[in-house]
Amino acid sequence: MDNINMIIHQPVRLNILTILHMDKTITFSKLKEELDLSDWNLWTHLEKLEKNWYIKIEKSFVDKKPRSTISIEKKWEDELISYINSIENMIKWIKK
Repeated sequence: MDNINMIIHQPVRLNILTILHMDKTITFSKLKEELDLSDWNLWTHLEKLEKNWYIKIEKSFVDKKPRSTISIEKKWEDELISYINSIENMIKWIKK
């Protein structure tokens, strides 16, 4: 059985990456709204993903208000395939 990537496998981070996989970029406020998380909870997961190069966070100002934009990094595409393959192999193993 393959090892599961625990950075991706954690439910909130998997949701974040899934949304980013579909949208490619999203603002912090929109992501927070989509996932219904507190600022602290979302930032904790985003920092973990950024630290491991899955996402990129860009901070800017729009109308003098701070805006954080999150985008997915190329590494995620490869990790997504690997993660899905691991889950599929696990399911096959369980069904034996």
